[in-house]
Amino acid sequence: MNASDLLNADMATLARWGRQGLAWWTAELAALVPARWRAPAARARAVLHLDDRARLVGTAPPPRSR
Repeated sequence: MNASDLLNADMATLARWGRQGLAWWTAELAALVPARWRAPAARARAVLHLDDRARLVGTAPPPRSR
């Protein structure tokens, strides 16, 4: 990717790249946390919606057991 690709991208593409980058970054940060701190009960349940306006909405349902 170069500067021309960024400047010629539409907003939907830029938003998708931003979401992917944020997901990658949070996964990298989560990998730095000790395993015992990553217990399911300790995870935040808040959901960040990134559409026409960024907002933090309530809590997400707990993850489904497999």
